[in-house]
Parts: sequence; C-alpha cells; structure tokens
Amino acid sequence: MVLHTLFNWLFRRPIVLFGFTGCTFDSILQKESPDSVNHIQRFEQIELVFPGGNFLVELANENHEIALGFRFRPQIKEMDAMLFTLDKNAIQSLSMENVSRSLSYVFLNEEGRVIEFGNLDKGTVHPIHVEAKYLLEFHPDSNNYFQIRENSVIFGLPDI
Repeated sequence: MVLHTLFNWLFRRPIVLFGFTGCTFDSILQKESPDSVNHIQRFEQIELVFPGGNFLVELANENHEIALGFRFRPQIKEMDAMLFTLDKNAIQSLSMENVSRSLSYVFLNEEGRVIEFGNLDKGTVHPIHVEAKYLLEFHPDSNNYFQIRENSVIFGLPDI
C-alpha cells in the first residue's frame, strides 16, 4: 500500500518539465506513438540490384536475426524484404510460424542467381532441398517491383 501511494504521489500528479506544466506521467504514457505501440525490430538495411531496379532490404546475417526474421511483426508491408545469409549446414527448413502473412521466397547461389522461388503460407514449415548461399523473403506484391524470374540475377549481395 505504501509503494502504491508513493507511486501515485510521484507519477500521477502534475509535473513541471522544462517549463511545461500540468502534464502527468499517465497522460504521457497514454499517448501512443507508432514506434512504441508497434515496436518492430528492424535489421541493418542494404541496397540490392534487382531486375526491376535498386531496393533496400533488411539483412539477417546473425543467428538471432535469422531465427527472428519476420516473426512477431504485426504487419509486413508491400515493400518489406529480408535477405538471409545461409550456412548450408545450419538451416534445414523455413518456418512461417508467428509470421503475420504469407511470403514469397527466393533461394540464391553465391553469384546471386535464382535457384528456386515460390510462396510460403503463414503457419507452415518448408523443408530446404537446395544448396543456397542466400534466402530472400518478401511480401508477395513486392515482386511487381523486383521483377524476379527464373534465372534472374540479384546484385549487391554481401560477402559471407
């Protein structure tokens, strides 16, 4: 009870902050900003050269980034794309669990040439049957811009 009273006295009374008065911590906390409500862990972005032009994609090259990927994002926007660097012995399947929507994917060899592409439904697991150096996952509508086709080559891939 004492802690509750102390909390109310400290944080629920009007405060003076840099000359502004009458504002309470409750009113500050209740103001919802897009970053605080829908915090999205974004990774480093790199620019890749697709057949349709140059586009920024997120790079997942650390184990924790690869494991997280697009999981737990409330939405995946049309131009969201993520490039995963693959260790041929590390990733055995693609898990779409806790991903908010279906995604398109492309496996690339070390030169950036498309080996396999397709779509993954949310909530599914897709075994990997190709030896690829990179995996690109993206919103299915992004390919209207990327224009990836069979045997396309993507440039600007990072060295692993």
